[in-house]
Amino acid sequence: MIVSTDEGRILQRLPSCGAPIDQIVLNADDTKLALAIGGPEGRVEMRSFPQGDLLWRAEHRGQISRWAFHPDGHRVLVGPWADRVEALDVDTGALQQSYQLRRALDTFVGYNRDGTIVLAGLDHGFGAGVDAETGRELWTGAMSRFDYGQPGGLLAVSVPGHASVLEPSTGRHLRSFPPSAGLILDVSMNDEGTLVAVLEETGTTYLYDVETGEPVTQLLVHPPTEPVRFFRRGGGMFAPDGETLRVWDDVNGPAPFLISAIHGPNFHAVFRSDGRRAYCGVWGAIKVWDPGTGAEIWTSLMGRPDVRRLDLNDAETLLAAALSDRRVVLVSEERGQVLATSAPLEAEILGLMWTTASTQLLVLDARGKLHVLDGRTLAAVETRGVVTQPTTLAWDAGRRRIAVGDAAGRIVLWDVEPWREIGRIIASSEAVTATAFSHEGDILVSGDAAGEVRFHAFGQIGRGTTPRLSTETPVQSLAFSPDGERVAAGTVDGTVSVIDTRTGTEWLALRDGIGACKGLTFAVQGSALLSVHTKSIEVYESRPMRLDAGARHQLRRVRSHVDAAFERPGLCDDVVAALSADPPLSEIERALAMQIANARGNNTGWQNSEAWGIVLYADRSAEEYAYALRLIEPICAAFPKEPAYLNTRGVAEFRLGELEKARATFEQCLALMQERGQPPQIADQIFLAMTLHRLGRADEAASLWRVAQERASGLMSDKEIRNFVREAERLFSKPAPQP
Repeated sequence: MIVSTDEGRILQRLPSCGAPIDQIVLNADDTKLALAIGGPEGRVEMRSFPQGDLLWRAEHRGQISRWAFHPDGHRVLVGPWADRVEALDVDTGALQQSYQLRRALDTFVGYNRDGTIVLAGLDHGFGAGVDAETGRELWTGAMSRFDYGQPGGLLAVSVPGHASVLEPSTGRHLRSFPPSAGLILDVSMNDEGTLVAVLEETGTTYLYDVETGEPVTQLLVHPPTEPVRFFRRGGGMFAPDGETLRVWDDVNGPAPFLISAIHGPNFHAVFRSDGRRAYCGVWGAIKVWDPGTGAEIWTSLMGRPDVRRLDLNDAETLLAAALSDRRVVLVSEERGQVLATSAPLEAEILGLMWTTASTQLLVLDARGKLHVLDGRTLAAVETRGVVTQPTTLAWDAGRRRIAVGDAAGRIVLWDVEPWREIGRIIASSEAVTATAFSHEGDILVSGDAAGEVRFHAFGQIGRGTTPRLSTETPVQSLAFSPDGERVAAGTVDGTVSVIDTRTGTEWLALRDGIGACKGLTFAVQGSALLSVHTKSIEVYESRPMRLDAGARHQLRRVRSHVDAAFERPGLCDDVVAALSADPPLSEIERALAMQIANARGNNTGWQNSEAWGIVLYADRSAEEYAYALRLIEPICAAFPKEPAYLNTRGVAEFRLGELEKARATFEQCLALMQERGQPPQIADQIFLAMTLHRLGRADEAASLWRVAQERASGLMSDKEIRNFVREAERLFSKPAPQP
């Protein structure tokens, strides 16, 4: 399919090619699309763009995976066929030239800026430059990854792991970019030849200025094997990110759009009690997002391990996460900082739950052992054996007991204090695959590999069950609603059934999720249901809605107005005000739209980023700085002890000349960092020094500026810090005003 790079909208879907598409390349004037079609008899197709009409097709032997258009647009390089690359006529597909290489083509093929050199990445870590007219090899060198900027030449990653810029006609080395924190996996260069993106094994992509060699910014990309690529003939970069395509601005970083609901695959997710945040465990990260808008709030990177299980403590301040490398981490709910990490357990983690008052964590491993960890340090408290083939864990907070299902269809129940077995339930002839307690603790629901959902009343332990329901496919997850009236059951085929607990009848069957349902959770306040699938995350209203066709159409119309209103910059209050005067809406629709908008609220992460993107510059207008302050103030009111937000407010106040307020804000930031035992943020020190200087407190300002200068000397590769230092140098070159 063809997608708009401005907004992620699908413009055109091409018909099936009958085989996997290995590569797609667009020509320089965006009129032709070249496709390499896989399979044992690989072929080349040239199509019109964006219509997708077939212009010509060339059949070849072997799989085709390397393409490049000549700068003049009349030829296209195609390969590999072992150690041969061919240049075909763009209009007819006729062979124009064949290039015999010394080694087999492996990683890359392309032209230099004027089309006189064919650049080829060969096997066993070699690269070559070949004369495009004669086919004569001009140079070879050891290198493993390639990309090129049209004016700037060839970019290669050498075998030892340094990214380098080479002159394409001679192979001469021009500049190197040493790795920052790990081996280099891939590189990319923009068309202008001014920026180099270097992907390291940590999953971080660093952008370097080609002329100076200095880092410009960094982006976080997962999984770390997927490289960032620059858009040809336009600003911006993109990268596959699990099941998602992320798109970035060249330098500033934020994604203008995101194709797909969330990064995947997804492993588990939980709601905050007010339903305003959802925490998702994915490849190598915890991602927190707004369920109403799908906007990402923060991401906490775990490196290579996947985040398989999550649980939020009672106070909603700490998030416990089970990783695929058998460790547990403790994460701050507010900003995602990792606070503690456990030692690796003996086996894979199957279940993870906070106990009452969040003093301890219960962790079930695949060998049937229950580990009790301290809720602050994650130090091991004790370990007990529970079953031999465990499958699932449920925790009854009110009565302090656990239920562990096993592969033999049993559920074993224990009191935690004192530790003793209190009963066993023969729940199924199949493996128990999911369990959940009601909030009152008087009912336990179980699901099995045969798709049966059963409700077990504790007065009937060992003597049968209350009503049950067949979902037809294996049950993977279960959750009780807060009022105990509903149970949600998620299955392998992605269906979510909402079941009446009193009768066992199905209220709703929800089938919007993509992939198996990995986890379910209800919002404590309200009836929203979060459904986690391997390739999507859905948020549902879980009570059945009896709407006729007209009412459903009206609801969709109102939601589309709200969605459009939130696409424009501004606060939730701005959106509500705009909707209150929206002429196309009736009075009833307007009230509903305002209710939906208020429920979404403000996007904390976006507001802080938007405000910071304004105040970091010293040449914006007073109106822009006032707008930035208006964006950040409600966030600081909601998070009064978060230095990252206070710092943005302080810089906005400084820019507006509200110097006493700025001084108090920066001093608060420094005090909070000291309370946490962390070093002060260098930006706070620099701006507090400038604030004191403008207030006429010259001695205090000079003393703090000397400290900030010394710290900043080792951070000048950071563009923001470098600009702040230069701004401060200009300010301190002038005498301070009299107090």
